[in-house]
Amino acid sequence: MREMKDSGVKWVGEIPSSWKVYKVKQIADSNNDVLPENYEEEQEIDYICRDGR
Repeated sequence: MREMKDSGVKWVGEIPSSWKVYKVKQIADSNNDVLPENYEEEQEIDYICRDGR
């Protein structure tokens, strides 16, 4: 069985111990062109993305 560790993110739970956890601002750029027209700046958008890091 794979060794797991706490992700530090409540809704994610445990992740494989070999995975690294990054803050989005460390690995991504903002692109407001893809946001819906009714998006409000204070609104939260949750997503997970993997780019080989």
